[in-house]
Amino acid sequence: MKKRIITALLLAILMLSACSSSKETDVKSIEPGTEQYRQIAERNIEAALANSFGIQSVNDESVDLQACAEDYLKNIGLNAEEITALKGSLSKEY
Repeated sequence: MKKRIITALLLAILMLSACSSSKETDVKSIEPGTEQYRQIAERNIEAALANSFGIQSVNDESVDLQACAEDYLKNIGLNAEEITALKGSLSKEY
């Protein structure tokens, strides 16, 4: 489970460029490690994921985030077999 969360966060961080520059500036101007930094970074990750998935909020319980993630991966070129393999790799315990 931890590996899946880390991978999701890494992918979200890679997508932070999709967020507005003002949000990125906010994070850069605050001391890393503080609660405020964590909250802004978390909002940026949530915003990046919502933007990538084409939804309003990742906190909307009516949204199937797994389906959104799979659709996103298909849109960037992965096929169903590759997505299944990725999910299998991420679910392994090491």
